[in-house]
Amino acid sequence: MKKQNREEEMIVYGTVKVSDKGQIALPVELRKDLDIARGDQLLIVRKKNSGTFAFMTMKEVMKSIQDLWVDDFVPEEFRSK
Repeated sequence: MKKQNREEEMIVYGTVKVSDKGQIALPVELRKDLDIARGDQLLIVRKKNSGTFAFMTMKEVMKSIQDLWVDDFVPEEFRSK
């Protein structure tokens, strides 16, 4: 159910339901597009005073940090290849 808007700024993957345990299941297409596998860590951020939030894979977080830091500070498993 992946849909792109006209400006191609946003991809809608559908909706998810929060379980009794507060868990959600990420849509398969999203996991495939972002190469998210079981056990991967995600960073969740929210803009203050907003109901909007975003996920970022820790692989992407570490790549962003790597651009700022010397490779010695980034764990080997997160280094760009």
